[in-house]
Amino acid sequence: MTTFSAIPEETHEIKRFEHEEPLTTCRFSPDGRYVFAGAEDLGVHRWDVKSDAKATLEGHESWVRRMDFSVDGSQLFTAGWDGQIGFWDIDAENAQPHHMLQAHRGFARWVNASPDGKSIATCGNDLRVRTWKLKNYKMTADMGGHDRHPYAVMYHPDGEHLASEDLMGWIHIWDTRRRRIANKIHADIMTGYDNKFAADMGGARDMEFHPAGERLACAGISNVVNSFAGQQDPLAILVDWNTKQIECHLEAKDKATGVMWGVSFHPSGFVACGIAKQNGSGSIEFFKADKESIESARNEQTPVKDEEQPPSETDDKTDSKASETKPIAPTLKSYFSLAVDKCVRGMDFSPDGKQIAIACSDGTLRILEMDKKVGSDSESEEKSKG
Repeated sequence: MTTFSAIPEETHEIKRFEHEEPLTTCRFSPDGRYVFAGAEDLGVHRWDVKSDAKATLEGHESWVRRMDFSVDGSQLFTAGWDGQIGFWDIDAENAQPHHMLQAHRGFARWVNASPDGKSIATCGNDLRVRTWKLKNYKMTADMGGHDRHPYAVMYHPDGEHLASEDLMGWIHIWDTRRRRIANKIHADIMTGYDNKFAADMGGARDMEFHPAGERLACAGISNVVNSFAGQQDPLAILVDWNTKQIECHLEAKDKATGVMWGVSFHPSGFVACGIAKQNGSGSIEFFKADKESIESARNEQTPVKDEEQPPSETDDKTDSKASETKPIAPTLKSYFSLAVDKCVRGMDFSPDGKQIAIACSDGTLRILEMDKKVGSDSESEEKSKG
């Protein structure tokens, strides 16, 4: 499908679907015909983008926070906090799943389809990362290594690796052939300790690979004070897949407290993140995360050495290695922020890259278009010139 060169600054709402309960997540279908959303009524709801027709898919016994699709676009996969993975025909009039898989003890946090369309990967509160064959729903790998709950797991586009992140900020890279950990990355900025509730908080609320596989994006929280009250900072990180190093941090320019629930790469090159703010509102943040912007941010925050200061008498060449510190990833601020009047709990780009679907805490599913409004001043000027 041909992609669209979006203009974030021109983003505006073109359609709104109403639901009675707060939404938990949303996804466009691969062909762009439908938008699916999870809700706090435990259902998954499907809207036809053109006709506005609504269908409700019932089968989970708890919230659905993650959805994915088969490679051919014919099936929807849902991960529920009841530990189950639901399998649904995308066009089915019958609202029942054609299969429910008990994948994990406790929450099933995530489901993701493999690039070859033959398998899915899941993770859950039983600390396991698992893969399953779609043909017969049989488990093909059961991998342990996370000490705390893994919140997200994604196939790398090469199909030979998985990435998962737990609430302590540990990103595990898995070799799917050997069924073991190949590498670890500690995104320690994406975790914290909630003193009020005496609990660790962190991990990826959303995760996505760049289509070329060169980067991994993880969205979540940092600087936790009282997570249950929303007192933490929304944050995303970009990981360089080749070096396995954190390239940069992505932060909203207004420094609002809350949770970053969504992160996605756009074909035009920018990165967008969805935020639920502590005050009950939300936003979509847009970032220029190219190499030049990252390098510029790094140069701005790297302290300049004072060459006029004389060396200390205790300086010793033998201690130079011991004094070396791990380089701090630069922080990029959003270059454009779109205000939303309610918390954004999920976001997804349309397949053509022209629209954004956002799931909101008031039960509305909103479709935004990243283009000039029809009848706008700029468009009228162009027509008058013609």
